[in-house]
Parts: sequence; C-alpha cells; structure tokens
Amino acid sequence: MRWIAKEAQILMRDFIIATPRCNVWADMGMAKTSSALTALDILWLAGSQFWPALVIAPKRVARDTWGDETEKWDHLQHLRVSKILGTPEERVSACLAQADVYTTNYENIPWLVEFFGGQKRWPFKIIIADESRKLQGFRIVHGGIRAAALSKIAKITGRWVNLTGTPAPEGETDLWGPNWFI
Repeated sequence: MRWIAKEAQILMRDFIIATPRCNVWADMGMAKTSSALTALDILWLAGSQFWPALVIAPKRVARDTWGDETEKWDHLQHLRVSKILGTPEERVSACLAQADVYTTNYENIPWLVEFFGGQKRWPFKIIIADESRKLQGFRIVHGGIRAAALSKIAKITGRWVNLTGTPAPEGETDLWGPNWFI
C-alpha cells in the first residue's frame, strides 16, 4: 500500500530525523509507528550510521505492530524486522538474526542488556521507546529494574526517540523518567 503522509506525519518524521534525542507525543491513531519507521528509512538511505534500531514496546505491539507496518507500506517493505521475544533460546536466535529493526518488550530489557554485556557489545545505535510512559519508573536511586538496565546503555546510544500518546497520565512527575533518556 502506498503511504501518503499527512501534515502531522510529515512533522513527526522530520522532527525525528532532525532531533537525535526526542519525544514524539501524538494521539493514538496519528501514525507514530509509520512516521518513525519512515524517519528510520530516510536516515538509512542518507547513509546514517545509527543502525541497527531497537524498538522497545508493550509485548503485543513489539510482536505485531512494528512488523505489520513494514509489511503494510510499500516504502518500508525492504526493512527486516527481528522480534526478540519468547523463550531465551528464541530471543538469542532473534538477536543473532540479520535485521534492520529489532523489537522487544519492556520486560525483556534486563535480559537484553545482560545478553550484550551492557556497554561492551551493545549493537543498537538508535532506540525507539514506544509507549515511553513505561519508563516513568526510572529513578537514579530506587528505580525500576527495566529502566535501570536501560540507563546502562542510554548514553552510548546515539539516537533515542520516545513515542507516546499519554506522556503524563497522572501528572508532570511522570515525565521525569522518560525524559532522562533524552
């Protein structure tokens, strides 16, 4: 299917391309996923060194949405997606597969960081945190396990994009965790 970007999608795409570490806050159904994938594709075509990409998302979104979007849109069908989900053996296999975009769920982050030895062999040059409000539990001290694992590799990751439609569902203090990664 041919992707015809609307004004909001063009703004999201261009903002992601121009801003290495950013938040994209847009309502559900505003095509954040396809806009982010299109931005990745343009960066890749322009010769960006920020590859491969890791998408962290809720399990269903990591399993279905990102791969479905690359299959759905003509201009994204060349992107290879590997889903780092399932048993430890399945996750290892997915990590070793040749792909442009790897997807995983938030619960697998501590395992993934440990698998790659933290900063030593971390291969991902761009991270997209889909539903980034899941990072709101991050604190320097007494924070969540997933966010603490991500904090080990955040500064060596060249690009970071937080995507969400609900940046602060219970107040402004919910913004601190996701914004630390920016």
